[in-house]
Amino acid sequence: MRPRDALFAEFLGTLLLLLVTVGSELAATRLGGNDEFRILLVNSFATGFGISALILALNPVSGACFNPLVAVLLCNEGELQWKYLPAYLLLQFGGALLGILLCHYLFGLPVLEMASKPRPGVPLLVSEFIGATGLLLVVHRVGNTRSQAVAYAVGAYLLAATWALPSTCLANPALTLARMFTQSYTGIRPADAAGFMAAQALALAVFIGFLRAHKRLAVLGD
Repeated sequence: MRPRDALFAEFLGTLLLLLVTVGSELAATRLGGNDEFRILLVNSFATGFGISALILALNPVSGACFNPLVAVLLCNEGELQWKYLPAYLLLQFGGALLGILLCHYLFGLPVLEMASKPRPGVPLLVSEFIGATGLLLVVHRVGNTRSQAVAYAVGAYLLAATWALPSTCLANPALTLARMFTQSYTGIRPADAAGFMAAQALALAVFIGFLRAHKRLAVLGD
């Protein structure tokens, strides 16, 4: 892995992921009005196919995290060096924010907005915890057993979880933070975004804790 290429790939991939996620919603709204079923349908398929394509394109360069949760998981598994983690996180958050701003510009909207869409309540936080845990499970298990299929598995999981979970499974702190700055259907007001990111971080901590406990038990069993 070439560090400069990897860091640029993480920045570009996260930026393009936000363009796909928010841009598909804006296009669906512009073409079909405020029909939430149609918006969610378009947005879920665009996000699922988009993330699969981006992973296929950039996985050989950077590991195609595009998500702080996945970056930390890869560090824990020894697939990414911890010394690169701060730069990965910075560029993921920066790419996500720039993706939102660029999307607004392309669709003729105010470049900088503050979201007001409410996503309150403990059930949504539990939903986001479940969604993030499921994503980490898919990345870990498929990545370890059938690494070439991880792009399709992640895309399929996110498409399904968008419909199955009331939080619509953001499962990505960089994406969550960036969506605080859009008034679109995909937005989330800052007061609720903090809870979503806390649920995502808790999912990461629990999942890594489980992996480490499992490894210790395996060693004791041997």
